[in-house]
Amino acid sequence: MAEAIPYSDNDVANFITALKDLTDHRYNRGKRHHVIFVIVSVVLAMFTGRSKLSSIHRYMTNKIDWLRETIKMPDENPVSRAQLPRIIDRLDWKELNTIIEKYFGIHIELNENHEWVALDGKTLRGTVGSGNKLLY
Repeated sequence: MAEAIPYSDNDVANFITALKDLTDHRYNRGKRHHVIFVIVSVVLAMFTGRSKLSSIHRYMTNKIDWLRETIKMPDENPVSRAQLPRIIDRLDWKELNTIIEKYFGIHIELNENHEWVALDGKTLRGTVGSGNKLLY
């Protein structure tokens, strides 16, 4: 059984639909994973408290059947642990953050220490301490 996420199925479905217009900056040669599947998997993992890249990867692997059903990509497989940071690094985070903020009120950024930080709206406004860190 999948862990509960703090958003409705409708929120997630709208988020997935919005990602269809997201630019995939990866080279066409050798693409094995659909970028939407990877993005949604990473975001949902973060929503359930995953903060390190290895933990996000384990989430993707352990929840693969649920993710396939939720994202409606039944043939997709989890990305390898080695490939996950490469895909994340190639994303247009400005474009992606616009979509994430619209549907979930969260902003994700990479700081100078190469730590991914997910900040909710309260944190962005300075009313709460630091956000969750997503570490390589």
